[in-house]
Amino acid sequence: MDADIALFNSAHSDKSTPTSDLPVLCNYDGNILWVPPFTAEVPCEMDLLLWPSDTHTCVLKFGSWAHHGDQIDLQVEEDKAISLEFLEKNKRWSILNYTAVKEFTEYKDESYMHIDFKFTIKREAGSHAAYVTQTVFGVMIIVMASYVLPLNFHLSKFLLHLFSILILIICNFVLFATLPSTGGSIPHAVKYYFGSIILTTLSLLCHIIMASTMAPSHSVSVRLPKRVTKVLKMETPSFEFERQGVPYSTLEEESIGTTAEFEEESNRSQEAKKQRDKKTTITLYRLVNAVLFSVFFIAYLIDYTIMKKIIDS
Repeated sequence: MDADIALFNSAHSDKSTPTSDLPVLCNYDGNILWVPPFTAEVPCEMDLLLWPSDTHTCVLKFGSWAHHGDQIDLQVEEDKAISLEFLEKNKRWSILNYTAVKEFTEYKDESYMHIDFKFTIKREAGSHAAYVTQTVFGVMIIVMASYVLPLNFHLSKFLLHLFSILILIICNFVLFATLPSTGGSIPHAVKYYFGSIILTTLSLLCHIIMASTMAPSHSVSVRLPKRVTKVLKMETPSFEFERQGVPYSTLEEESIGTTAEFEEESNRSQEAKKQRDKKTTITLYRLVNAVLFSVFFIAYLIDYTIMKKIIDS
């Protein structure tokens, strides 16, 4: 038996009309009840901007395929048209609202009626929300931990940042593979990952700049020719002369002693200055490290809080 009731916006043209060999139920007042099993698939316009807490409205348009409104008058009781008594609930979607409204379409001076069943459904975030938020939260902990390490642990800091960026890129690819391609707005979750990648990259650049400025200056050694080395190693013959009764050897010893004391004092002064400069530099880098830690911690926290509110909304 075929009924002249079709699903106008069916996703499959060969499955737009309910067909079944089930008998009909006839009442004494002339009412006929026919309840065939029917699976309806309709395209729904999706907006994934708020994924994984996105909400969509799907419409099922049922009407007579061959008869206009003057031939068949479809009736609907709006408060009884849809029953969720036998609905199989799942953990992926929940129905927020549903309505049944009679609508009319004019075609060649004839009015064709159809009944629109509208369902507003919302995706249950669940594991998707945890996947997005907890991943970036873990990356934030790793990046912040790099600022707690000693200042000279440059390699460890680089590896932690590279590991964090790799995690974010992999999660972003997984997200792209999970989301359907609708050509609409970019989901906030994707923007969230991009923002986290940018923050982590900026933090890595800051560490690179600090490491390059903290690198000690390398001493340059010059290798002298062998002849010059031999000449420098030769002992200079000493000649003793007297001037006004004082031997030159005595004057030379006094001069050498004075020069040695001066050089020793100069070396101590330079060493003390180096120590002061070193302490000042370390203090400055610690201050910069603390400032960067605070800035990136606040940035990650703001990013995480905003995304958490969007997902939980």
